Amino acid sequence: MGRAVEEPMPELPEVENVVRGLQKTLSSGDELLGSKRLSLKIRWPLELIPWQQIETQKLQKIHRRAKYILFEFESGILVSHLGMTGSWRFGSACDFKKHDHLILHFKNKPNLIYNDPRKFGFVEWIAAGAASRMDLLGPEPFDKNIFAIFSQKLNNTSVDIKTALMNPTIIGGVGNIYACEALFQAKISAFKKSNLLKPKQIGILLKKLQKILKTAIRSGGSSIRDYTKVDGKKGNYQKQMFVYGREKQNCRICDTVIRRKIQNGRSTFFCPSCQKK
Repeated sequence: MGRAVEEPMPELPEVENVVRGLQKTLSSGDELLGSKRLSLKIRWPLELIPWQQIETQKLQKIHRRAKYILFEFESGILVSHLGMTGSWRFGSACDFKKHDHLILHFKNKPNLIYNDPRKFGFVEWIAAGAASRMDLLGPEPFDKNIFAIFSQKLNNTSVDIKTALMNPTIIGGVGNIYACEALFQAKISAFKKSNLLKPKQIGILLKKLQKILKTAIRSGGSSIRDYTKVDGKKGNYQKQMFVYGREKQNCRICDTVIRRKIQNGRSTFFCPSCQKK
């Protein structure tokens, strides 16, 4: 694969795989006995979290919302964002590594450890009923009524469609990798204005996006640089990509050379033939 300019952040398929890995060991009713902060600050200070209040509470469930991992407890939600290089893993009392920042001790379970070399990720607490960043998120790509909501949001903005796809208030969980791939497979230019897309194009785009995300989830996500699952294994979807990271390589469909252009500070990979503006 060609080299991308930016380090991609984990997107929906990667976060979904992390959540599924966590769910294999932790389940509803597991009690949090304590925590240990090896570093006081990642993106935001861990000491801002009311640990004494959370400890001894029972976990209700773990799930994903957009690119966030949500640990729901009785009195609120512990929210984790992996940033660029964050990861969760299970380990023993002696299984500590450089850049470990947080350890959660659950009753009769191995330690749950958060590691983040670049410190761009974060863990924060949202008290039950409190307003939060979760309230601003757009619909999930797999929501039942996604077409109507997504279409309306696109009709109300004139930004490029690639920019819209990466806006979490328009649709949740889609980042640079899967936006590039979905637009290519839908044969839509990344630079086309969102409000100029026809309903048929929006429908095709959503179907391609959903198919790509499902395939990426089954493939364990994309391990382009740092991302690994909870068990430490890498994803494989990067081997199936059509455009992302393939600058100056031939298009797998038409043999045209894949191009890269900076769009709103991020690299957009596209085929100028398959995705004519």
